[in-house]
Amino acid sequence: MTQTQKITLYTDSANPGGHSFFEWNVRQSEGTKETVPIYALDHFFQKELPHKKLDVLKVDVQGFEMNLLNGAKETIANDKPSVLCEVTPEALVRAGSSHGELLKFFEDFNYRVGVIDSEAGGLVQTNFKDLANTLTETDAEYFDVLFTPAQ
Repeated sequence: MTQTQKITLYTDSANPGGHSFFEWNVRQSEGTKETVPIYALDHFFQKELPHKKLDVLKVDVQGFEMNLLNGAKETIANDKPSVLCEVTPEALVRAGSSHGELLKFFEDFNYRVGVIDSEAGGLVQTNFKDLANTLTETDAEYFDVLFTPAQ
């Protein structure tokens, strides 16, 4: 497999699941960072798993969502996976993107959208416009959003 790029990964000693490609996103760092190869998801599936279909994609990449999704356009268009994505508006903006761009990505692929709401006891279906407004007006740090292909 051909590597597409190398990038610095910053480790987070306070949050083992919070390592990030953005130093500003690390809560507690002791200066640990590694240069790591990254691969576009489209490239990985075409070269390594050409006969496999992606059914579900879990995305929690601390503001790097649009980079990941832009490298997965063909896979998403062809396989139409359900995508569970942690959406953190502030991290998206600091990474040079926005929740509006992320929502438009899925709307353009004809997906539906729902928010996992623990208070409501599960998935609450919504629409892109209402979710965009909620993400703009909220004080919540993040939302767990499920994007599913329209039938």
